Amino acid sequence: MTIGIRKLIPPDNQTLFEKNSELNMIWEIPVQQIRARESYKMWGLIERGSTGEIFSIVLDDIIIGIIGWFEYGDISDVLRLRYYGIIPSQRGNRYGERAIKLLLEHLSKTAPPHYVWLAESIFISRMAAGQAIVHFKHMGFVEFDDPNYGSNASCGKMCSLKIRIPLR
Repeated sequence: MTIGIRKLIPPDNQTLFEKNSELNMIWEIPVQQIRARESYKMWGLIERGSTGEIFSIVLDDIIIGIIGWFEYGDISDVLRLRYYGIIPSQRGNRYGERAIKLLLEHLSKTAPPHYVWLAESIFISRMAAGQAIVHFKHMGFVEFDDPNYGSNASCGKMCSLKIRIPLR
């Protein structure tokens, strides 16, 4: 079985969650499900100056997850992970780890050279926060003091992690 990432371009992104309903179950918090759906649906309709990419994670040719990146915040050498996740029925097979590696390989070739890190921030209040943090650390992410999502962030306490983009 082969894991890959496939760049989503309009209009495919607008029906991604409807055609693959299990994608809605990636997050246990309904508001996160809605935000991810809306973020992917609106992709390509945002201002031209916006940066980032979104991908489906595919197992052979079946969509089993989503992943992407975007620019955000005050750290000039950090890109952000966008709504990364594997559907519940496919977890535990290291597909997410492979997808992260593929994204990092892609970024090492395509991201502007001043970007050195890919970061993710996890709400500490999530039921699965502990598992998610262990998952990211297993892949090589390390915790860092994130001025954009610090312990007093308006969106709640976060754990921020980052991983070096290869060859940077």
